[in-house]
Amino acid sequence: EDRLVAPAPRCISSLRGVRQVAAGGAHSVAVTAEGGAYTWGSGLCGQLGVGRCTRRAKPTRVEGLPAIVASACGTNHTVLLDGAGAIHSCGMTLVSALGEQAKCFAPERFTLPPQEGRIAEIAASGDVTVLRSEAGRVFVWEGSDRLRRVDALASVTVELVGTSGSCVLAFAPLRIASASPPCAPLAGGTGLVLRGSGFCSSGEALVRFVHEPTGSTRLVTGAFSEGMVSDGSVERLLCVEAPSFDAEGPGEVIVAVAIADADFTPHCFRVRYYEEPALIDIFPRAAPIGGGTELVVRAMATVAGDAALFESRAACGSWFGEEGKGHLLASAPAELHSSFKGPRPRRLNLGHQAGPGAVRVVSPTVGSAAMCAFSIAMDGQTFAKSRLPFRFYEAPRFTALAPSCAWVSAEGGATVVITSLSDLFASDDVLVRLKHKPPEPPEPEPEPEAAAEEGEGEGEGEGEGSG
Repeated sequence: EDRLVAPAPRCISSLRGVRQVAAGGAHSVAVTAEGGAYTWGSGLCGQLGVGRCTRRAKPTRVEGLPAIVASACGTNHTVLLDGAGAIHSCGMTLVSALGEQAKCFAPERFTLPPQEGRIAEIAASGDVTVLRSEAGRVFVWEGSDRLRRVDALASVTVELVGTSGSCVLAFAPLRIASASPPCAPLAGGTGLVLRGSGFCSSGEALVRFVHEPTGSTRLVTGAFSEGMVSDGSVERLLCVEAPSFDAEGPGEVIVAVAIADADFTPHCFRVRYYEEPALIDIFPRAAPIGGGTELVVRAMATVAGDAALFESRAACGSWFGEEGKGHLLASAPAELHSSFKGPRPRRLNLGHQAGPGAVRVVSPTVGSAAMCAFSIAMDGQTFAKSRLPFRFYEAPRFTALAPSCAWVSAEGGATVVITSLSDLFASDDVLVRLKHKPPEPPEPEPEPEAAAEEGEGEGEGEGEGSG
């Protein structure tokens, strides 16, 4: 144990309970099960983390550290990962968050920016250090360069990283992370866009749909494409048409992918298959062309007694011209009433209260008044065949009220005729507001003394002016 160079393997008997080891240019690190970090070898650049430039033939514990779970070594630097997702580096390494290279004889703590999350894995070789976050993002620093994220891997979820100093290796397993939309009707036909990692092929992939309640399976061929991410990077997408499960009924369907005749990925995703909703009513049944009216939509329960309308981030309501036979006028997102974050209506009849499975839609802005038909698509693509009559109208502009007065009576009963420049129409949802406006009190008369003083003042002023 006293020799720095061992021509043959030697047992280091002073170390017990070792869970992980790493080796650099001329130094080594061992991490024990209790979270201790031990270093030995050459420490000319401070890579041993013992506080000074030295050489140690025996493993020496690095003091002042929290419990360490992993280590990595470059030629002249050491990186230690603690259980909280922070790293501690020493040697010729990155110092703090400045991105500057210098000799560091005691471990310096470093974390990723808060929005990037915790560090889950580290690798090092030469003067290169690689970090992987818990979210599967990869970060690299080399020499005196600042830490940078590998944006080319932003669209995949990386599970393992490694480096030789001259190259970086990242392993992203084939998996489905999300499906848009997350649901499809039993008749199928919805265009699904699958996002995930491992979509490296440029050709086609085989997508397997398994109906969970019955075990029925459908195999569909999907095609790869590319899409732009919000940060400007490009991600790989897999596009596939949802098959029909009309005979099996509603339920969860498990989606898996296989590429190049390989096995289907164990990382699956679930898509909800639903019965087409039969709409009952929409309240109110009219809205001004300026938009902003909150509408409540209800549908009949499914055959199994479940709510036909459910939470779906892809759901939208749409209005079709010529009473449903014409083109699409406008669309608006639809949300389940329990999660609706828009303004509440000032008036909602008890008979139209949002019950289980009801959704709320805010009416959009349209160009002109029109009679149309409303429908809803839970997947954002396939609209229900049942449609509800709806009217967009111009805000009334009243010109006359006859009579313009009425007896003060608790019972009311007076008939009033309102004349408007715009068309008025029959509606069960009309609401007329009469607001009581009390007469304005008369202005108080000035007191006699104050009036006299005011008059004298005016006279004096006039005398001075004439003088």
